Amino acid sequence: MKYKLEAEYKSLDPFEIELPNFVILTGINGVGKTQILQSLENGHSNIVIDGVSTPPNKIKYIEKLMPVSDLNPIHRNYDNYRHHHEEDPLFIGYFRIFEFQDQHQKLPENLEELEKFTNSTYGNPNLSTKQFQKLKSFIENSPERITDPKLLKESIPHGYHPTTHDIFAQNFSTIFDNYQKLEFQNLWSEFLKKCKGKDVSYLTTDEFTQAYGYSPWQIINDILKSASMDYEFKVPEDYDPNITYESKFLKKDTKTEVKISELSSGEKILIALAFALYNNDHVTQLPKILLLDETDASLHPSMSKQYLHILKNVFVKDLGIKVIITTHSPSTVALADEQDIFVVENSEQRIRKCSKDEALSVLTAGVPSFSVNYENRKQVFLESHYDVMYYERIYDILNTNNDLKKEISLNFISSGDSRTDKNGDPVANCSQVIHITNTMRKFGNKSCFGIIDWDMTNSDEDGLFVHALNEQYSIENCLLNPLYLGLLILSTKTGSHSEIDHSFRNLDQFNQNTLNNIHNWILEKIHSQFDTSNTNTTAITLNNGLVINTPQWFTNHQGHELEEKILKKIPELNALKRRKEEALKLEIIHKVFEDLPELIPLSIKTTFQRIQNS
Repeated sequence: MKYKLEAEYKSLDPFEIELPNFVILTGINGVGKTQILQSLENGHSNIVIDGVSTPPNKIKYIEKLMPVSDLNPIHRNYDNYRHHHEEDPLFIGYFRIFEFQDQHQKLPENLEELEKFTNSTYGNPNLSTKQFQKLKSFIENSPERITDPKLLKESIPHGYHPTTHDIFAQNFSTIFDNYQKLEFQNLWSEFLKKCKGKDVSYLTTDEFTQAYGYSPWQIINDILKSASMDYEFKVPEDYDPNITYESKFLKKDTKTEVKISELSSGEKILIALAFALYNNDHVTQLPKILLLDETDASLHPSMSKQYLHILKNVFVKDLGIKVIITTHSPSTVALADEQDIFVVENSEQRIRKCSKDEALSVLTAGVPSFSVNYENRKQVFLESHYDVMYYERIYDILNTNNDLKKEISLNFISSGDSRTDKNGDPVANCSQVIHITNTMRKFGNKSCFGIIDWDMTNSDEDGLFVHALNEQYSIENCLLNPLYLGLLILSTKTGSHSEIDHSFRNLDQFNQNTLNNIHNWILEKIHSQFDTSNTNTTAITLNNGLVINTPQWFTNHQGHELEEKILKKIPELNALKRRKEEALKLEIIHKVFEDLPELIPLSIKTTFQRIQNS
């Protein structure tokens, strides 16, 4: 993207510069960092993307603190809700798309084309991009127009999320209440059908989840977990329409209720970002440019890392929003990727690319007793960027659980991909980790280490640690262990969860028989896909000291082939994999390890501890 200022604005002279999709602007006070952002907000300057200027209404500017609001009690009224679907944007949008087709003899290519058609006659259809895509796909598969309201309602499950135009808007009491009303209506229909013999239809638990998704509080709680926030939403489990509905926001470790407005400034920022991630699926209009003016000012250094991670990996990479932030925080700069750092200075050009060292020296100039040594962390090279995702998240969980030395931090780095598999996905290569680690240590960088898979042949060297040496072929074997697959199925209540007499909610993680039952349940499902002639087992010690004995035909199997064989026998897991190489393993980390850190393989914690102690 190109920042372009064509006329003077306050202290800024005209200039332009090419910038990456994620930009960190730093510099001393008074050089114009805030003016650069404000000029974009009010249209004095512009961001040009692929030769097209970004209109001001596609630019979102947030100064200092992101707003968050407390949860409000809501009086339930199910009678009024029954007719809500008639005003739902999905139903209105359904008919607008057919009207477009009647006039143009084709379906609209995108939401912008539909909006242009409807704005002159009906106004904005208030559809999000995902809602439009859902409707268009439904019409393509069912081109016959539905006019019966009851049939239409059953064919297109209406949403429970109110229309919002701002990705940072918060209306969670209403969202939670609406979802529970849908649950209540479905349960009532099931009761009428089964107990009263009425001619009504209802959805099974799996069908309901497929139609409406997981509960919004579960989704947001997962986002809060991924942001390392020790908070969760709790909703009432009753369905009494005569009581006031009041969801609660709890601190997880103490189970005490807290007000969002009373959180620390840093926590409010991460909470606001988490809310925005949830709103992404429901907002009618995502900003193209997000401008954050020193919103990290109140962040503790431990939060700065998560702040940068959410912005760069979620907002920029996943959502496609270009982000520019300003900062005075040395910790934010120290934790940032060097290619993202720019300095603002009193010169004709104003914005200049700089190194991390230079940016830190600018921020700490005149304070000789203060320094930020970002090298004083151990760099750990891994075989692929997927391994970085796995190890980094498990490291954060163990750190939060006080299983590691918090004063010694590990920074995980991908060694790069040298080749791809038949699907075009990058294939990890331990030789690159070995080469990089040996080279760095040879030239004096003793804070550099590497972690590689066993692969049945590798062994430890100076600065190189083989994870699960003589135990498991690769990290994939470790994460896809039958125990964790079973726990994931129980956690998500996917497909075959009712086959076994255990529940995730009431799981006794210190009961050896319980863990063995879950482990063996999955083994029985998948064993026909493997050569089981090797009857030996590998003892896998868990973080709580218990041991799971897994057959070596599983632990010694080539890691990258495991998942494909497992999915052939447990196809319901495809919904969690979502055709992404990393997705199923990350689901296990998020939904099993985060809730049950005592069940993380001891081999991973031991590897981290060995590096910290080296």
